[in-house]
Amino acid sequence: MDNTWWFASTYEGEALFKGDFGNDHYLWYGPSRIFRAKNLIDGNAGNANGNTWEQVYPTSGKTEMGIVSLNVNGTELIALESSGKIIYANDFRSPEWKELEIEESNVWFFTDMEVDWDRGIAFVSSVGDEGEGVCYIPLKQIRSGNKNLICKPFNTDLPTRLVRNLLLANNYLFAGTWREFSCNDFKR
Repeated sequence: MDNTWWFASTYEGEALFKGDFGNDHYLWYGPSRIFRAKNLIDGNAGNANGNTWEQVYPTSGKTEMGIVSLNVNGTELIALESSGKIIYANDFRSPEWKELEIEESNVWFFTDMEVDWDRGIAFVSSVGDEGEGVCYIPLKQIRSGNKNLICKPFNTDLPTRLVRNLLLANNYLFAGTWREFSCNDFKR
């Protein structure tokens, strides 16, 4: 039997479009929910053996804003809302959710998060005329439960502050940017 946990966040609101730019400028703001399931690939998904999807955050209803990123390591789970709220559980099997806020000005909304668990850093991307574009938060700050998180700039040579998504791979952090700037990489 597989002992793998699966997580999904839902997109339940209307799509957000900036101006008349069309699907290239598709962004989403919420609402959302986080679900978990166990043993989905044992061939009996949805059966009475307990491998069905269960809503874990919020415990009922929906969030006001959208959950745009989920990151899991061991039993820890960190999620990012488009509003800048970080949702953290040190043990997702019996979660006591901590809700923390990124202190960031000039951001329209947050778009993605990649966590470097080995180095203890969460990288966050955002869209806004004068926001950081990419910033980082030490995991110890998130784990401490401090309600107000400081996201430090990580945007040297970034040609825009309009960052849509992040990818952490082979010691590089890739920032997928909006409009004509395409993708930028940073050696971590």
